[in-house]
Amino acid sequence: MPDEMVATNNASAALVEKVVVGGDLSKLSSAERLQYYARICQSLGLNPLTQPFAYIWLNGKLTLYARAGCADQLRDLKDISITKLERVEQDGIYQVIAYAERGLIGLRRIDSALGAVSVEGLKGEAKANALMKCETKAKRRVTLSICGLGMLDESEVGRGFRLDDATTASGVTEAIPATVDLATGEITEPPAPSAPEPELPGLPAEDQRSILLGQVKGAADKLGLKGPKRAELWRAACGEATEANVDPAALHDLLKSIHALGKAAKG
Repeated sequence: MPDEMVATNNASAALVEKVVVGGDLSKLSSAERLQYYARICQSLGLNPLTQPFAYIWLNGKLTLYARAGCADQLRDLKDISITKLERVEQDGIYQVIAYAERGLIGLRRIDSALGAVSVEGLKGEAKANALMKCETKAKRRVTLSICGLGMLDESEVGRGFRLDDATTASGVTEAIPATVDLATGEITEPPAPSAPEPELPGLPAEDQRSILLGQVKGAADKLGLKGPKRAELWRAACGEATEANVDPAALHDLLKSIHALGKAAKG
């Protein structure tokens, strides 16, 4: 085997090891990020010029998520068929289970995935949009799953996205968009999100609480605040309230406190 090929294989193996072990694409150099993005697209047969993936900050780590057109391309390229959709609405939650098949007869693989959205209090066009979003989410999630991609879909990225995290005052976080130049691999740090108003017009209190909790968790993650500091800030702003009954106005104050810490840290 030529020396150049050995060197290339070794470099690729080292790149994969850095991503798998660290799980944080921000630790790669700009050139390595470009290489990793290209290798992901190449392995799936996707054209990187269509930008099938984008970057987000999730729990303080830079990672990829699948954009809207990614699942559509994968279904065409991998001969994936959505064979059945099961729909149910219960306790204000609308759920769609999507079933998919891939491969030749005798070697066929079957998978399923759930999409769920809250429709409580929604009517008319707002509810119709939520139902369509749920179906799209289920189809995209099963497509990524059957292709072996353990990443978020665009429909799962946004304010209030939930993650289990028992070490923090809140179990809610959000995926913060990251700006990465796909031509150079350079990261442009996203601006800190501005503190929202205590009232979020048109939303039930529960949804306001969920969004604000997500923003609080996302801001704390970006600053790398540890559990004790988070708990201290929570008590100062929210007292003995839990995330299930905390006043949205108190969460707004908590978010402002975290932003103030961030500004102070930057000097």
